[in-house]
Amino acid sequence: MGKVFVDKERLSIELPDGFAAMEPAQLQALYGMDYAEMWGARDAERHAALTVIWKDSGAFLTKLASEKALAERVQKTLAKHYADSGYRFGAYFETEVAGRAACGFTCSFTQEGIPHESEVTVFKDGGRCYTMYYYTRDDAAARNRAVYEAMRASLALG
Repeated sequence: MGKVFVDKERLSIELPDGFAAMEPAQLQALYGMDYAEMWGARDAERHAALTVIWKDSGAFLTKLASEKALAERVQKTLAKHYADSGYRFGAYFETEVAGRAACGFTCSFTQEGIPHESEVTVFKDGGRCYTMYYYTRDDAAARNRAVYEAMRASLALG
């Protein structure tokens, strides 16, 4: 598909063939929340989706919370949300996204009887905090890994 802007102004990503950006109504139906600062793309054939949510908090407030603290907060929220879906926490990791320090974690859960793997990554740019969610079915995880890593590596700010 090519380069698209995630937040319509500063974060872009290269979407591989097969991935299509979702409309806001699709995102709201999929995640059950009405949140304007959300973007997502999925590939139905690969059984994979990538979603980014962002929040502007101001540079000072964003500096107060580390990427690790933010990732821990997201992990606790997902653990509660997927408690009835066999949620299993994997591990925390540190990485870099779009030239920024990032922290994330892996986890797994079952949705509609289908096991899924997920990777969640938190990074900041000035006063904006981004949380990126990647989901795929367990049975597709190995073949989708390189595609996800390429998408994550293509994220650029500016």
